[in-house]
Amino acid sequence: MSLFKADLCFGVDISFDYFDVDLLLDALQIGSEIKRSKRIVQLVKEHGKRHRIIQIAKRQMALDIVKTALDKGVMPYDSYFHEKTTLSSVADRLYDAEERLLQICLSIALGKSVKGLRKLGDGYGTKELRVLSNQGRSLFRYFRSLLNDHTRSVILSFKEEAADDGKDKKEVASRSAASDLKNETLPESQIEELPKKKTEIKSRIKPTEFIDEVVRANLLLLEGQDLLTEQVKNMKVGAPFDVTALQKYCNQLIRSYDRNPFALLALRHAKESESYLLQHLLSSAVLGVHFARVIGLSDSYVSAIALGGLLFDIGRFRLPDALSSKSSKLTQIESDLFRKHIDFALSAVKNSDGLVKLIYQMISDHHERIDGTGYPVGKQDDEISIYGKMAAIIDAYDAMTSEQQHKVSMGPVKACERLIKEAGLAFDKKLVEKFVQSMGEYPVGSCVSLSNGRIGFVISLNKLNQPSLIRQVFSVAQNAFIPVVDISVDSSSSKRSDVKIVSEVNPQLHGIQFINHLF
Repeated sequence: MSLFKADLCFGVDISFDYFDVDLLLDALQIGSEIKRSKRIVQLVKEHGKRHRIIQIAKRQMALDIVKTALDKGVMPYDSYFHEKTTLSSVADRLYDAEERLLQICLSIALGKSVKGLRKLGDGYGTKELRVLSNQGRSLFRYFRSLLNDHTRSVILSFKEEAADDGKDKKEVASRSAASDLKNETLPESQIEELPKKKTEIKSRIKPTEFIDEVVRANLLLLEGQDLLTEQVKNMKVGAPFDVTALQKYCNQLIRSYDRNPFALLALRHAKESESYLLQHLLSSAVLGVHFARVIGLSDSYVSAIALGGLLFDIGRFRLPDALSSKSSKLTQIESDLFRKHIDFALSAVKNSDGLVKLIYQMISDHHERIDGTGYPVGKQDDEISIYGKMAAIIDAYDAMTSEQQHKVSMGPVKACERLIKEAGLAFDKKLVEKFVQSMGEYPVGSCVSLSNGRIGFVISLNKLNQPSLIRQVFSVAQNAFIPVVDISVDSSSSKRSDVKIVSEVNPQLHGIQFINHLF
């Protein structure tokens, strides 16, 4: 890929009456390079020249090529520049080149002609872009974010169409069945270096029944809230975390998970919106243990990832309460402040001894996205650590399946579907497949309607990640709660009933709360 310089745009004609990405690429003198690229040649071969995904791919590649020039920064806004009749100085010529580059990039990102953008007036000029750049913001990230926002629906539709004909779609759609993913190697060399041996600790732990473990696990989570409350107090006064106590607690979580994983996976749905953030940290630790076990990591890595789950969002406790619970869209100033929670968390862990590198990576990378639209740096794909990618999935899944003050849970099934749609864009595709497959078609905590006219919650899965036990709590015919009865829907069990799951349902439609039926 060529090294692009802004001064190549000096004097180029950009006064196009309509949007044509090829004209814009030629104005940047990168049209031939992009058209001959392996990516575009392959897309054209598979889908033809007129497919919309070709134009989007060209727009993405164009911004990638000019990234260095954009992130180098641009000159401050000059309100008198356009009054000048001659551009005799080097600075004037560079300013002109930057103006044209910025207008081309904005056109590429929004899919509108330069003339059309000029007619829109304030907010679509170069003044705002220059201000952003001189504030230290990445213009590349800004343009990529705009482009992704304006093309996301097309890309998702394209992925769905392509997957309908491909093997990958079949594998994801049948995630409730035994999957070849168990032995699949993840796409990064990093994961190959991780110790993935069978643990001796797990083999010594005696399994327990759900009904027994859920009581112990609930007490453990309550202890976790007290422990984290103390750590938050330490952080706010600049004192170090009690790393020993945190590590000991993570090992307790792991032992509970190993005795019966479904107890903790069920309890993480029993959140109260008023104490969401504390419970979010605990749930992230639980999901971290689950994810690490699914991949097959050794005990030391499972413990470290659990601790990373407890800490990657702890910096949010340094933010104003009103910001964390705001229901409307954040302003730019509020958004910038919210992103500071990563810095707050990193500062706190740097003040504490005995925390391994992967915890720093989970904190710094859990809001980065594969397509480069995340923060704080705007890393892309392989630039993001494997642990940051895992944390991103954990963080998003828990947020989507939790009751918060400003939003309700979308349910585990829809959350998994959302992860699949965002795979390859926001989240690592292979890791999403691993995670979703491990959750099953109806993850633990799913509220489901049954063929016998009752509603219940999935409380355990079988070895194929299919629903095994359903806790029945409500009769649709009677429109009333019923005494709790667990029923087997496991087709591989000799104790199975003839009852089948019909679909996932929204428990709020019937006033059902999982927490009221767990014990």
